[in-house]
Order: sequence, then C-alpha cells, then structure tokens
Amino acid sequence: MHALGLLILVVVVGLSGITAASAAAAADPLLPPAKQVMMGVDPEDVVCKDDRVLMLRTDGSALCIKPTSVDRFVTMGIASVVEREAHAETQGAELVVSMTKFSDRFAELKEEVRSVVDDAVALYEEHGSDAFEMMTGDIDVPRDGKMDLLYPFALEFDTLEIVAHGAHSDHVGQTKSHAGMSKPVEQVREELEADGETWVMHTHTMYEKNQTKKSLLVLHDGHVFGSGFYLDDLESDMMTTMWAADSAAMLYEESGAAAFEMINSGSAADRKKGDTYVFVIDVDTMLLAAHGLDPERVGDRSVSLTDSNKPFEQIQLELEANGGTWVTYEFLNVDSDKEETKLSWLTVRDNYVFGAGFYPTEYQAKKARAMMSTDNALAMYARGGVDAFAEITALNVDDGSYPFVIDAETAEELADGSVLDRRGTIVWQPHELRAAVGDVMETLQRGQGGWITYVFLNPDMGTNQAKKTWVILHDDYLFGSGFYLDGEWAKIVEAEWSVKTTMEIYNQVGAAETFAMVNAMESDMSTYPFILDSDLELVAHGSNPDLVGMHLEDLVEADKSMEQIKDELGSGDGTSWFEYAFFDPATERVEIKHSLLSAHDAYVFGAGHYHEISVGFTEEETAWLAGNPTILVSYDPAWAPYEYLDEDGVLSGLPEYYINIFESITGSEFVQVETASWTEALEHMRSGTADLLMVLEETDERGEYMDFTESWHVEPIKIISTGPDPILPEDLYGYTVVTVRDYAVEAWLDSEMPDLPYTSVDTALDAVAALADGTADVFLEAWPSAYYVASSNGIGGLYDSGPLGDEYVLSMGYTKGNDVFGSILQKMIDAVPAPSPKHVH
Repeated sequence: MHALGLLILVVVVGLSGITAASAAAAADPLLPPAKQVMMGVDPEDVVCKDDRVLMLRTDGSALCIKPTSVDRFVTMGIASVVEREAHAETQGAELVVSMTKFSDRFAELKEEVRSVVDDAVALYEEHGSDAFEMMTGDIDVPRDGKMDLLYPFALEFDTLEIVAHGAHSDHVGQTKSHAGMSKPVEQVREELEADGETWVMHTHTMYEKNQTKKSLLVLHDGHVFGSGFYLDDLESDMMTTMWAADSAAMLYEESGAAAFEMINSGSAADRKKGDTYVFVIDVDTMLLAAHGLDPERVGDRSVSLTDSNKPFEQIQLELEANGGTWVTYEFLNVDSDKEETKLSWLTVRDNYVFGAGFYPTEYQAKKARAMMSTDNALAMYARGGVDAFAEITALNVDDGSYPFVIDAETAEELADGSVLDRRGTIVWQPHELRAAVGDVMETLQRGQGGWITYVFLNPDMGTNQAKKTWVILHDDYLFGSGFYLDGEWAKIVEAEWSVKTTMEIYNQVGAAETFAMVNAMESDMSTYPFILDSDLELVAHGSNPDLVGMHLEDLVEADKSMEQIKDELGSGDGTSWFEYAFFDPATERVEIKHSLLSAHDAYVFGAGHYHEISVGFTEEETAWLAGNPTILVSYDPAWAPYEYLDEDGVLSGLPEYYINIFESITGSEFVQVETASWTEALEHMRSGTADLLMVLEETDERGEYMDFTESWHVEPIKIISTGPDPILPEDLYGYTVVTVRDYAVEAWLDSEMPDLPYTSVDTALDAVAALADGTADVFLEAWPSAYYVASSNGIGGLYDSGPLGDEYVLSMGYTKGNDVFGSILQKMIDAVPAPSPKHVH
C-alpha cells in the first residue's frame, strides 16, 4: 500500500474508541470486533457498540454481546469478560490537544473583531461621514504582525475606495486591492448583498513582508466596515486546510453522497499550483470516495500513514476528543514531483474521513513537529497521569523537538524527552520563567497554546542557544516542545532574552541591585545587557562598566536620531531597534551591532547582537587581497579625535574603527607606517611608502598622486575664537588667522579667499595654544577637533564663532591607479555604518 492503509486503521480505531479507557465516550463503532482485530487492534482493546460488553473467547478472539447474555456465556465457559477497571485507574486527566486549541483563540479573535466592526458601524450611525475621520489614525504596527492587533477600516462598497483606516491614515483615498483574497471580489459583493456580512482571508503587506489576515466585512449604508486579525505562516495554512476539509464534511451533511461528485467535479480544472484539495475515504472499503485533485483516483486504495510522526494511541485519542486530528506523512507533491512531508487535517462524518493537507516549509515543519511533540506528551499524561513523566523522559528524542513538562509555579522540570539528568532541576529562575512565558501567560491561562522564545542549553551543541517553543498550561504543568534557532534570528532572540531577563530581575530586586549586578558582569558575551535612564544616559553596562555616565548620543553614532529613538520608546510597545558600530567583547573587534531598547518603568533596558558584514568581492578582488596580506596605512598623528596616536603610539580614532572592520572582512592586516606629521603622511602616499590614507579630503593637488573613494563623512569647518561674539567670513581680514599646515582648508582659502593672510602651524594643539596665548585670534578648523585638543590639554575659553563656508568632505585616499583596491575599499565603506568622532572615547 502506498498511501492510506494506516490512515484508515487510525480512523477506524479513532471511531471505534479502541482503548478501554475511551470506551464509554466512543462514537458508535463502524466495524465488528473481528474486523477491528484484522486491522491490527488487540482483542482486549476492541470497543463494542452501544451497551454491549466485550468478552474474549477461549481461543482469544473478541466478542461483543448484550449484557443479559454475559452471565450465560461465563457459566458455559464460552468467554470471559474483559476487565477494564484496572486500566481506567491509570487515567491521568482529560485529553488536551494543543495543536487544535489555536482554533479557540481564533474564535475569541473573531468575536473581538466583530465588536470592533460593530463599534465602527455605531460610530457612523451617530456621526455620519464624520465618523470616518474619527476612525482614522496611525499606530505602530508590530513587525511580527501580532494576531491581536485590531483596528477598523471602511470602504465605499461600489468603488472599494478606502474612506477610513485605523492604522494608516495615508491609505485613505486609495482603492482597496483585492489581489490575494481568498474569494473573488464579485463573490464577496454577492455575499455582502445577500447576508450583510462575510469573512475573507487576504494577504496584507507590512514592512515589506506578506502577512495573512482574516477580516470581517459588514455592509451598511453603502459602506463596507471591517476589521481583522493576522495569522502567522503556519496558522494561515492550517486554517485554510481545516476550512477545506471541514467544508467538505459539512457539504456531505447537507447533500449526502452527492457531495462526493461535487468535490470531484469542481476542483482539478481550476486548481492553481499550491492550492489545497480535499480527499474523502470510505472506511468500510478503505477506498477513495472523492478526490479534489485527481477524480480518476476515486476507487483507489487511500494513502498510508506508516510514516506518521504521531504515536498510534495519540491519534486515536485526538480523533475522539476533537472529531479530527493533524497528522504528517510522506507523500508525492504533484507540484514538485517529489516525495515530501505533508501535514493533513482529518475529520470524520459517519463512515467517511474527510481530509486536506499542505506541504509545509522547513520552518513550518519545525513548528508542526514541536506542536505534535507537545500533544504526544499531553496524550501520555492523559493516559497515565504523573506516571507518564517517566515515560516521556524515556522517549530519548535526539533532536530539538523533544517534549518536556515543567511545574508552572516552581519551574522544576518533571519530564524531559531528551536529557534524563535534568529531571528535578530548576530549569528557570523566577525572573527567567516570567521572561519566557509572561507575554503569553494570559493565553495559557485560557487553556490555549502559545509560542515563546528564550535562550536554553542545546544538549547536542553543549551551549546555550536561542529556542522557539510551543507551550500549553494544563493541570498547573507547562507542557512544551520546541526547536533551536540559528542565523540572524537566533541572535535577535538572544538579545531580546537578555533584555527581558534583566527587566524581570529589576522587577524582583529593584534598581540599585540590578545596576550592581549588571556592572559586575564584565561579560565577554556579545549579548550582554545595558541600562539607560530616561534621558538615555548609561547607568549600567554588562561588559564595560567604565562607560557608565556617558550619554547614548556621545557613545554611538546610530542609524536613527536620538529624537526618533525617544519617540519610538514613548509610543507603541515602547521598544526601538537601532544599528551602530561598537566594540564586541567576544571578538575584541569593532563590529556592527543591532540593539534593542525597551522602556520599562523609569529606565531603558537594552541588549544587542553583532553580525557579520556581507561584502561581495569579485574573483579579481579576492585574488588581489590574497596577494596583499599587508596593507600599509599612513595617518595624521595629531588630528584628535578623528585620527591620532594614543599614548602608546597606537593609531586611534576613525582609522581604528575602519581597520578593525576591514581586517575582519578581508583577512588582510592593515599596518600603520611610522609618521611624525600630516605633511609626512602625505609624503608617504606621494612616494609610495604607504598604500592608504583613511581620513582626508580630496583636493586637486592630492589627486596628482592619489585616487579617492566616495565621501563617508562631512564635517563643517568653523571659525573658532576666544570670544562669544559671532564672526562672519568676510570679517576675517581683521583677524590673525591660523590653520594646520597642509590641511584641506588651506587649499579652499587659496581658492576662495586668496588675499586673506593666514599662518600655518604644525598641529591643532599649536593652533589652540596660539589662541590661548593671544598670538592668534582665529583658528579655522572642525569644532570637534579644536574642542577635543583644547579640553584634553586643559585649555578653555574657546567658542564656535560661526561657519567658514567650507567643510571637510572626508574620503579615503589610495595609491594612484590601483582601481581594484579602490573598489574593495568602496564596497567595505558601503557595507558599514559611517562612523563619527562619537565612536572614539
């Protein structure tokens, strides 16, 4: 048999309620005892019709007889009664099937959606068309498309023009697209006109990601009022599949066997790739009664579930408890022409099984395995109570989808399907337990399953790793199963976990103790936590407590402004993600960091993750790098904070930022050449004793012996003086002006103000000292440089007296004609956030 032998067996057993424990609640069995045994059911597990009693003949065969005949059969020695009481005593609890519990959540959401739509209609009844403006607004839509995000919208019935939108005001005036809807727009119109309302599923785009949304539409006074909720990728396909199979079953209830011809005749011709189709199986004959993809298969033997990943007894119980069940098996995908894992929903009417399925993606399959693994543990618990915990542990599952059971109050692990030694241990501290399940606790307390993400020991890897887990709360136990994440998503989860657990510690012990704990970490892990006050000043840092007291704006150059970050923290869910370059204690390099900030109480809790920089080098560029393992870097030794030698003679400032990143990308070593002055730095490039200058402005004179990348930073040049009064550029002729020798501002002065006298000095410190001792009135330079040099040397009283009208347009200069090296540099510059002096402290 290729495809449905065990499916029929499963359905028969499910319908017959084969286990003694389920006999009282079983539906009317469809098969006689002998046929049940023929299908593989143990004689002692046969379930009899109505009130008949199960007996075993002396030859071991099963017999179902009327209660009035039992004593006679026993007296005559024909058969003995099968005692079920002992088995019934092992029952642990009622069966809970978390994989179908999500439909309860959908039922609740549908009611909430209806309430939103009713309120919108009532608002229109009271205020007329003015209600549309009252309904319209802008909200911060979560990037994960949370299911409980509800808002109203309204359309013109005839034109589908949006007249109100509770999430995006800029949608008003647009025509609602009906592409991706589960029903043709004309069918929707017909249903609205006939019934006044209809439910539709459609694709909705958020943050460049397609999300499936289920919406209620209500026709009222020429307008369509609506609202809906979002489904995740797996739930969307599961709902579509359940709807298909259940609709076919309802069609059978209405039309009887005529429904089979409707299924056969209306499906295959218009089917598109990936569409869900229905199949129907006759339990008596084990043959297909209808097939929505290939009607010619009617009368064939049905599919086999010999590769189903669910234990046999669990399928029995779920069929009885829910009237349907989810199963997976290997089957031919006609779209790919390959054997693939199929996830199918089966439901029963009379002696027919109605089914539909889909081929899940790899990620969907992981989620389905976790849900089924959880339900396996629940089924074992339903049969055996707490004795099942040892049975669950004995499963010894060798992948991440092992089931577990945890005491919901103490976090003591009671069962673990992978690691025996973990039983009896506290797997989560109180703050970790709250961080893991706090977001879904309300859902769990309603008896529904939920997805949680956290960081946990991967027994295969021996390290902590991000994990996504399906859990359900039952009898004060958390039953669950999950899978470990990898790649960028895993890093995001690990950062979120760091933030959540730190916030929960704060909730437990307060601010002072939390700050002390974080500062004492001095962690070398990439996802260390940090804490800011409401003004974004650092109050705790899990890797480098010396940074405490610094303001975020002075610490990093983010891809968002401080104002934008504060706005995000003060609205929506109070979180903000941003990106910048920072020192990674795990690699001891400056790398790109993606951090989460979460406002909580009077503080902002943060953590981030570092990620590799992707640069696509050509074969020629890769070969050039292989042939140039060392790149010589020239520099200005005294242009702090942009570029300078620190007290140990190490090149610091912006070159340090770029060198760390460039070395990690290329594998080449960027080596500083000994340089005593800016003039000597330029001479190194002119003479070929250096390959690269990382911080300079392109000028015509320099272009004679260097080529340049595109600009990566612009810094205005200021008129710096010792007085508070502003100075205009045209007033400079009355002042003594100093500049640093060979800086690009001199070329600008020579071109734009050729008759302005100025004095060149060797360094910015020389210029600042000249201002301080009165030998100069004005220093033309970027303010960060002048201020940094002055404050570092105890010189005060400097003022930014206004812009000169010139600016440093900073690029990188490299050996003339080396186009391959130039292309490499440009690709790396484009791949990383542009730095600023704020990175250098």
